Amino acid sequence: MYYFFRVLFLISLFVPFFIMEKFGVIWNFENFPTILGLSLQTIVGLSIYLYTDDETNDKDWEVPVGYLLLYAGLAGAYLSGKTILLPIFWELSTFGALIVYSGLPFHEKRTKSLIALFTGSGISAILLATWVYLPNGNTFGIYSLLLGLLIKSAFSITHSWYPDLHEGSPSSTSATYSGVALNLPILLFMQHFDPMWLPGFSYKILVPIAGIGIFLGGVTAFFSRDVKRILAYSTIEKSNFIWLCAFLYKFWISNPSENMENFANMFLILFYLTILHHSISKTYQFLMYGFMGDLAQNNILDEIKGIGRLTGLPVVLIGLGTFSFAALPGTLGFLSESTYLYIISRLIDLPEGKALVILPSMIIFILGLVMGLGAHLKLYLSIALSIPEKKLKDHLEGYRITKNFFNTFMYLSYLLLMMPLLINVLFLYFDLPFVDAEFKDRFRIIFFINILFNLYFLFIVYGKFSHVITIRKGWDCGNKYNGAELSIPASVISDPLSNSIGITMSRKEQDSLIDLTIKKQILRFLDLGKYWIRQVESGDTSNYLAFSSTALLFTLLLIFFFRLLNGAIWNI
Repeated sequence: MYYFFRVLFLISLFVPFFIMEKFGVIWNFENFPTILGLSLQTIVGLSIYLYTDDETNDKDWEVPVGYLLLYAGLAGAYLSGKTILLPIFWELSTFGALIVYSGLPFHEKRTKSLIALFTGSGISAILLATWVYLPNGNTFGIYSLLLGLLIKSAFSITHSWYPDLHEGSPSSTSATYSGVALNLPILLFMQHFDPMWLPGFSYKILVPIAGIGIFLGGVTAFFSRDVKRILAYSTIEKSNFIWLCAFLYKFWISNPSENMENFANMFLILFYLTILHHSISKTYQFLMYGFMGDLAQNNILDEIKGIGRLTGLPVVLIGLGTFSFAALPGTLGFLSESTYLYIISRLIDLPEGKALVILPSMIIFILGLVMGLGAHLKLYLSIALSIPEKKLKDHLEGYRITKNFFNTFMYLSYLLLMMPLLINVLFLYFDLPFVDAEFKDRFRIIFFINILFNLYFLFIVYGKFSHVITIRKGWDCGNKYNGAELSIPASVISDPLSNSIGITMSRKEQDSLIDLTIKKQILRFLDLGKYWIRQVESGDTSNYLAFSSTALLFTLLLIFFFRLLNGAIWNI
């Protein structure tokens, strides 16, 4: 039964393309957000398909069935449009994740992850159901749609549930959340949200809020010590940047000025490039570092330093996801980040008043970007290059990476290196009406840079030059001493800044002070603080699951309530 359901899961990744026309989705640029979302779901889903076969020793049916439902729910949400099927498919993906969890061992972090999933998904489903049942153009429905999509995608201020989701989730599920599920609400916004639904001042408020989210995500990722929380906050940083591009596109595309329309199209291109970059690169990160955390049975960065040396994986392969986020030439990240810097260089030349909506957020973003890059480098330097402790060596003695794990990482590495070349060819040899001549010339330069870097990479990895180094040295030890006791922990990189930029972090709980405050205020508002503490301290898994299921039940009740009153309440 296990392999039968795995085959069904594999088939389900391609089925949406054969049935999309029955849902009224045809192959044209108007439906490009939906087509891109389904394509990324298939591309990333193949890596999840490979990875999950070796993620657990038990070949239980729950994992493939759960992923079958999860991906079917996401595909259905893309195709359903403004119908009752949207919140149903939305929650079907959540139910699929629950089944995946049920096939794996439960512990406290995993139950908290499940609570976070039901909370974020349940609240957003209620808001989407409200939009579905309200008439087109209804103001309350429009803001319900926007808020529901923002919550599900971990937008600034609404993201406090998201790190808990990743901290206890399986590595493959975290990769799916960040690399696939996060795309859904953002692409639905691009597909269904008319730019004229919001007044201009709303966009001017949302853009700086997105900038704050970028800053907080990058800073918190840099100071976090749990591998999955680092990647979760890095996801929040990139999610807010993608929203920033979306808001600027929607705001400027309705502007009668031809110059501003050109900038809108540039941010549209940056929007799609960043989604491609984040989807594939972050999937790579979650699977690679999640795999190592699972091997060590620990996700605390300082306690698993050097584990990359014990896996048998090449140092370059371990770091490809990091290299992409570091915008190394030849990677998807380089294509995305260089495009952003190019747009900023052109934006500065605008009159001050026109650029006022974006430049303040850009300044905040640059710092968030630098801190986010520091978080990725901290991960890579500590895991791949540090000297492992003897206890960790003994734990993994004789370990050899399995074929499916290795094939997963190779598949994603090829995507990271080949996708930029394909995108450059698309811009150079196809006539795209929204790309101006100057922008096109820039892609020609980037194309040759990427080719040169890829040739260099192939020469280093596969040529004889790669064998010149006979003794591998640690990045942080001198005098030819390779003892783990002198290996610098990752916290040394971030601790010197803890009294300045790190004032937004709680040292005791290793979490964002803003997130902790938001959670505390929500619990106080709902008067659930004492109840929550009592239930958590009980340690009873049934209490966690009962609490989590309330969001799903409340969603169903709301749907039936709106259905019952539809046709009468809206005329009041």
